[in-house]
Amino acid sequence: MVYRSLSLVVSVFAAVSFVQGQSNDSQTSLTLDQTVLSTAFEHENAGGPNNFTPSTTSSNNFINWCETTGLPLTNGTQVKTGSCNPAPMGAIPSQDKIPTSKFSSPTNFAELCQNTTFTITLEIANLASGWSADVFQNFYAAPQQLEADTGLIRGHAHFYIDPIQAYNSTTPVDPLGFVFAGLASAKAVDGKLSSNVTGGLPVGVYRLASVIASENHQPVLAPLAAHASIDDII
Repeated sequence: MVYRSLSLVVSVFAAVSFVQGQSNDSQTSLTLDQTVLSTAFEHENAGGPNNFTPSTTSSNNFINWCETTGLPLTNGTQVKTGSCNPAPMGAIPSQDKIPTSKFSSPTNFAELCQNTTFTITLEIANLASGWSADVFQNFYAAPQQLEADTGLIRGHAHFYIDPIQAYNSTTPVDPLGFVFAGLASAKAVDGKLSSNVTGGLPVGVYRLASVIASENHQPVLAPLAAHASIDDII
């Protein structure tokens, strides 16, 4: 009888310890921690002087929201037919650490030799560059993160070149009609990110654009709605 009682006490203690250990590990728990519950998500805030549309609302941080869309999960991949991504937006930098960028090569209206390799160079400020997750298996698969010692967004740059009809063209481009898509994933050198366009381009008129992205390739998020342009286009 004594042995049974002792065994029962040990079992109960082990069970309590297991539950406590489980509840303390918030990064593996499937239960929403009350300390990260955003009550602002519960309010539509429609109308007002800006005639805002009603926001979609949630009382549980949208943790199961993708279930309402009927779409497959993004799940780290580039889903061409559309998907829903459950990863949270993540860490947002302070206003003095919003990234900005400017192309230094080529310059606006530059004339390049046809079918000749050239280098795209982007001057970058306020970005912890050199962070680029697997674009095929970890696409949009984690929140935006900040570098611990600087508070800067961990990320990289994407470059895109699209053909356009003329310098003064006002026609939106075909989203899949690009002629170059490059990834500047290495750490910036002297504040510059770069990528080679091997073989150059045929004769034509083109626009070049940058997208400053977080580590998992989502466009970076800033703490303010009004700020200088983060990306550049020429």
